[in-house]
Amino acid sequence: DEGHAFASSTSDAFELAEGETKTIKSETALNNVEMWSPSRPYLYHMETSIIASGKTVDTVNVTIGATHTEWNSQTGFSINAAPFTWRGFCNHNDFTGVGVAVPERVNLYRAQMMRAVGGNSWRMSHNPPATELLDILDRLGILVWDETRDMADNTALMADMRSMVRRDRNHPSVMLWSFCNERSCLEPG
Repeated sequence: DEGHAFASSTSDAFELAEGETKTIKSETALNNVEMWSPSRPYLYHMETSIIASGKTVDTVNVTIGATHTEWNSQTGFSINAAPFTWRGFCNHNDFTGVGVAVPERVNLYRAQMMRAVGGNSWRMSHNPPATELLDILDRLGILVWDETRDMADNTALMADMRSMVRRDRNHPSVMLWSFCNERSCLEPG
């Protein structure tokens, strides 16, 4: 249902002084939504607006998907209560001739070719991916192992990890986060 609102939420009105910030939390029940899955990557568009004196002064649009995942020591990984076997590739975020400035069409091609040979998941190697790549993987139903490899001190490492999780948490394709898969990350100082 293109353009059909399936949920809505409004916060109480409040005033802010110049330079002041405020965190607003709102919860909305999503009933009868189509679940996102690799076989049917159903996406929704969420719009958040700030209205002042009856006029919209800012709007942010985010693409989201609804999933239910579970890791179980007996049955493994499931998505939306269906068992799932990861078949994927580890991909360093670069490409011949362009380095890390990989054009979106190259990432789309890579993802389509991965699907063509039976792949269903993509592990990011060492660096958080471009958000455009995650958008592609959301649309194609490819699960993501999101990773950062920061060999800085623990404070910087945790800040980078927190930033990556916050940035990518609305992507339904992201199922797993990891940081620093190298042995040197475990060694002190």
